Amino acid sequence: MNPILKIKDLNVSYGSIHAIKGISFSVMQGEIVSLIGANGAGKTTTLKAISGLLPFKGLIELEGRNLSGTKPHQIVQMGLSQAPEGRGIFAPLTVKENLEMGAYHRSDGKIGDDMEYCLKLFPRLKERLKQVAGTLSGGEQQMVAIARSLMARPRLLMLDEPSLGLAPQIVSQIFSIIKRINSEDGVTLLLVEQNARMALKIAHRAYVIETGQIKLEGKGVDLLDNDSVRAAYLGG
Repeated sequence: MNPILKIKDLNVSYGSIHAIKGISFSVMQGEIVSLIGANGAGKTTTLKAISGLLPFKGLIELEGRNLSGTKPHQIVQMGLSQAPEGRGIFAPLTVKENLEMGAYHRSDGKIGDDMEYCLKLFPRLKERLKQVAGTLSGGEQQMVAIARSLMARPRLLMLDEPSLGLAPQIVSQIFSIIKRINSEDGVTLLLVEQNARMALKIAHRAYVIETGQIKLEGKGVDLLDNDSVRAAYLGG
């Protein structure tokens, strides 16, 4: 089986700072793959390169197509969507308008069906469709960010720090929904997350990034039991 996403010898620099140093990894169809690591390890930079937001050296392939030089909106049209770190919602727009923005490139007749699907996933948003998104709680804004990404009908969904700044109860809800999106709806996910315990619990496979390099890889459950991972990211 060919990977839906293939990364080989990826290098990304910010001026003189070499942020990503030749990493290689893959995501197979139907998987949840987690990238875990400390702040500044290079997780978000990796996602930005995949999304076409940063120049890179090396190979990034989406379903066998080389993404080098491809613009972000074209990558979305190719089937990749991202909910960015910090949510990145359109604060002045309503919840409904935010969701509609996720489908801006689509011209098929299923946008209404997908809106209904997203509102079933996140019933709280149904009650707030006409509310200005910037007035929502942090957890609700994260729901908007994920739902907006789903409105693009992605075959690969990338989530960047979905638990950031959220209360534990909301984090559990969000991760439950992430698992459901994958298991029930077949969406492949690449998850970047500082909450390593939660990320590894739901991941089929995971990679540990440190200072722009992949130091460990394996099944999520195996890394949960890895002594060095436990010491560095799970509190012993």
